Amino acid sequence: MPNDAWQQAFAGSFSGVLRWGQFDALWAALRARPGGWYVRRQEGAPCTEPETEAAFLAMLDDTEAELKRLRPADSCGVVYVDDAAAPGFIKIFHPRKMGTGCSCDGPSLPWLVLSRMAPPVTHAEPPKPGLWQRLLRRQA
Repeated sequence: MPNDAWQQAFAGSFSGVLRWGQFDALWAALRARPGGWYVRRQEGAPCTEPETEAAFLAMLDDTEAELKRLRPADSCGVVYVDDAAAPGFIKIFHPRKMGTGCSCDGPSLPWLVLSRMAPPVTHAEPPKPGLWQRLLRRQA
């Protein structure tokens, strides 16, 4: 299956980008080589082609502004990279949609996934409601 490598990379080892200085260095590396990146968004149509360089750079600017607006503290903590020196796979979680530590609603999915390889094109069913949503619906 052609997307096995992507799935394996997605489940692989990542380092957290904990401080804004680390984030800025990662973003500078991404801006220096903006070609060939696939951007998989949690919501929206699956991507089948790499972003154009202009679209990728605009997405970086928009994402940075949104993250810094929502995480004004000195820690970033919502970005994970496979290799900070030579990034090829990055998971970005939305600060307001990260889920909880107990994972009662299942694992949180990244808001954005940036990768050098094409992600799988899935036509999955909409996610099933989590535990809390199912319990609250029964009481209503």
